Amino acid sequence: MAGVRLKNENEIKLDALCRYIMLLESMIKTTISIDENFLDVGGHSMIAIILNEKIKNEFNLIISMEKLYNSTLNETLMDAEYIKNHK
Repeated sequence: MAGVRLKNENEIKLDALCRYIMLLESMIKTTISIDENFLDVGGHSMIAIILNEKIKNEFNLIISMEKLYNSTLNETLMDAEYIKNHK
């Protein structure tokens, strides 16, 4: 928050959290192969939460964290799409 002095501990924590999320957001935009495993390309729980929310918004799919962690990104999306279409 340029030019604004943070007033208390909660504002400092919120500022740090926002900066962290913005950093994660920039990491997500890095190009990766859909044939790679999420964890192998540097993914971790915070990025998984953000990525999962974006997948939900973009594709209207809900993906389990277990599936995201243990499959390639392509397999994850294909399985989620299959489940969605066969409910």
